[in-house]
Amino acid sequence: MAHIRAEVSLTQDRQVSACRSQNVVRQFARDQLVAPPVSPPAPYQEPVVPVLVSGVRLLLPEHALSAGLSDLCLRTEGYVTLAGYAEGVALVLAALANAGLIGLRGLPVQPSDS
Repeated sequence: MAHIRAEVSLTQDRQVSACRSQNVVRQFARDQLVAPPVSPPAPYQEPVVPVLVSGVRLLLPEHALSAGLSDLCLRTEGYVTLAGYAEGVALVLAALANAGLIGLRGLPVQPSDS
């Protein structure tokens, strides 16, 4: 009789242990369903490359510079960094501005650090 009681007790302990394990799994699953609060997405900001043109810091669109740089590299079979290409574009813009052929008004400007 004591042997049967021990088996029943052991079976009950296993059932309790299994039940606790299931409760832990269920609690974990419930915790995973609760999503953290989501903040609204930030507005898209196009990547830009800042350049200095006639003392004015301009923000040139990176995709436009990359497209011009890609054409340059294909035609010359050379390598130029994006920053190096942006400096060249800034020199051309400065020359055009100094010649009075373009104005700097209306272009995206970044405030100077001074």
